[in-house]
Amino acid sequence: MKSLVFLIFGFLILPAYASAFSYANRGVGLAIGEPAGITVFYKTSDKAFVQAFIGPSMVLGGDYNFAFAGAIKDAPSVTPYLGFGGFVFNRDYRNRETDTSGFGIRMPAGLLFQIPEAPFQFHVEVSVASTINPFFYSFASAMVGLRFLF
Repeated sequence: MKSLVFLIFGFLILPAYASAFSYANRGVGLAIGEPAGITVFYKTSDKAFVQAFIGPSMVLGGDYNFAFAGAIKDAPSVTPYLGFGGFVFNRDYRNRETDTSGFGIRMPAGLLFQIPEAPFQFHVEVSVASTINPFFYSFASAMVGLRFLF
């Protein structure tokens, strides 16, 4: 019975909500890769957004991103972005067998895919990052994820 109620809710309520997806400026979802975990999205304007993430090994960070909506003329639902941000961690990026705490900076570049007529956003990004304290170490990372917009 609970499954039937959930199914009815999904087919009746969510499509009505989805008609407003283009106005949604917040989102929450999951990502895999580096960083993996929970992601949060907040659209500050048509040209910028903030994203934050928290994941395993106590990785916590955030980015300010510049969005280039309409840059890909043949795919209006795809928005490229570039950004900068930082992160704190509790693991050794050089030696994954030991843990150490510190902070670093990152520069992501990616694509946001707005799923038409649905309150979902798929995102893929690559980034260059450097730990600064307690050691300097640079690396590249990638992540993919899905967010629910509201």
